[in-house]
Amino acid sequence: MTMLMPVYVGTLLLCWSMVWLGPLQRGMLLAQRVAATPTLTVDPLVYNTSLVPFVPHVGDEPMSNYLVQTLDFTHLKASLAQLRRLVPRPLMSRGEAHITVITPPEYEHTLQRVGITMDELNAIAVQHRIQENPFRIVCLGRAKVPRPPNATRVDDRRDHATIPAAMSADEAVRQMQTMPAEMLLTTAPSAALVTPDHETSSEEGEEGDGDGDDPSMEVYYLVVESAGLVAVREAIARLFRARGGRPSDFCATAFWPHITLGFTDRDLFVEDGVFKDRTTCWARIRFAAAPPTPSSTPQRA
Repeated sequence: MTMLMPVYVGTLLLCWSMVWLGPLQRGMLLAQRVAATPTLTVDPLVYNTSLVPFVPHVGDEPMSNYLVQTLDFTHLKASLAQLRRLVPRPLMSRGEAHITVITPPEYEHTLQRVGITMDELNAIAVQHRIQENPFRIVCLGRAKVPRPPNATRVDDRRDHATIPAAMSADEAVRQMQTMPAEMLLTTAPSAALVTPDHETSSEEGEEGDGDGDDPSMEVYYLVVESAGLVAVREAIARLFRARGGRPSDFCATAFWPHITLGFTDRDLFVEDGVFKDRTTCWARIRFAAAPPTPSSTPQRA
């Protein structure tokens, strides 16, 4: 029995160290992981979308019709520049910013097939005061997919027209119906296309030829949450069902709002298997100053 005491005591000490040091080690590892997480600084003025006119996106070409909340890209230029310093691969940007509410495939493959027009969608957006809609930036997200051998980059700049955010639904429909077709196109490219701004990461020179040897395509974006934009989609879903659409064909909450900042080859979408939600968070967000309270204007039903 006496001979077994050292073994017994050693076992107790081992168990004690596992019980007490285990959480400590896990805490240290978590602290190291948090410290290693990048941080992106964002100008809180990006929340002031009520100062930005509503921009309709209407076109005759495939995948040129969609609905967005337009943002002032000026307030994201510094964030994009910082992102390019964080990422060792060259990143392109559209040079504009928005939160897509209805994607081109949703309109063309689902909503348009029951007779819903872009005039009606834009009218719903204006009626819900989409440009005054509050949203919250959660994090900087990143998504990666394998690069196909035929990956290309597309340039699709267009003219644009705007309507005031305070315009009534009927006025919005009348104005868009009387506008020349060529004026209903927009400088902001289709969410299905890409417009490189020919700027690259400041690291490109140090990293050689950029991302030529990397087999993946990457996209970086601000993950967003917004009950108001879900409400806009719910209004559209009601119209869809009223026109005879099956509820399962358009789900208002099948929605991953985000603000795309930069990408290596092109933007990536749900069709690529990319869902831009908080599960893809890659970096934390720090505001350059205390963020203002987003507009609390009630959303009209």
